[in-house]
Amino acid sequence: GCHDVRFRGDRVYCAAVNTTLILDISGMVGADGRLTGTKLTDNNGCPVIDAVRAPGVKITDCMAWTPEQFIAAKARPMDIRLVSWIQHDNTKPAEQDIEIAHQAEVIGDGTTMLITDERGGGLANVQGCPGGGIWFYDIRDETKPKLMKRSDGSPGMFRTASSPPPPFGQSVSCTSHYGQEFADENLLAFAWYHAGTSVFRYTLDLTTSPATIGFEEVASTVPAGSMAIQAWAAGRNPDDPGEVIVYVSDAVRGLDVLGVRTPKVTRAKAFKQASAEPAPKPAPKPAVVRGARTALPATGVGSAIPAGLVAVSGAAALASTLRRRKH
Repeated sequence: GCHDVRFRGDRVYCAAVNTTLILDISGMVGADGRLTGTKLTDNNGCPVIDAVRAPGVKITDCMAWTPEQFIAAKARPMDIRLVSWIQHDNTKPAEQDIEIAHQAEVIGDGTTMLITDERGGGLANVQGCPGGGIWFYDIRDETKPKLMKRSDGSPGMFRTASSPPPPFGQSVSCTSHYGQEFADENLLAFAWYHAGTSVFRYTLDLTTSPATIGFEEVASTVPAGSMAIQAWAAGRNPDDPGEVIVYVSDAVRGLDVLGVRTPKVTRAKAFKQASAEPAPKPAPKPAVVRGARTALPATGVGSAIPAGLVAVSGAAALASTLRRRKH
């Protein structure tokens, strides 16, 4: 089942623990504008039961339905098509494969899908540091995702170089959790549990197949007692365009606001384009006659920062230019 989902255009990217799926939802709404599939709450198809934690409230419970009941009721599934899937091997070390596919998201104008490995669930600290990383797949042909390679031939996977001291003598977890791409600058901000927050840049060589990827960790920070859950690069500081403002949701500290100094690097400089356009993406199977598909929207549209938040960055920002490493 989908642990997390991200949407882009008519595609859903589903991180499903031991697999990652790309789903086509362009057929969920029919030509008549209505949702496809059978509504299981119609005609008492599912039992009506008492809500467990809300006395007196009735709910329609379809969670226990079996495939046999579905067929017997002549129910129809929604028109959601499987485009492709990636099988992960959770028995392998963190350098070789994903244990827990946690976040799957398309970046880089649709050429690239990242998948985070929340190894150990973030709570099973036996994984130690470094933990699970962020894996990058070439999806120029989305029916056949290919794991990217680094220039030395190793898998296209990034891990922060931060290595925090164990808090109070306990073991720590430094696995990847939530993050996102910033604007069109090939810049990613991610939370790593006890390993804090890192901001790193990726570059692509699209003349190879699969694409070749490189990484540079721009900045990282591990505040005392950090348990970073989500990082979000919100925008450039209007009072200092050389600084990117990063918000971090931390399960221990609350909300941290970081100022990360890094120059703007446009997508054109970060990507080495293929000499020829990649082959058009074939239609998902089974084929269905549909109207022309709208091009996927670009990723990472930057947001303007209200002036009030700039003051927060000046007063409470944590300088995160602690390290600068090339990977």
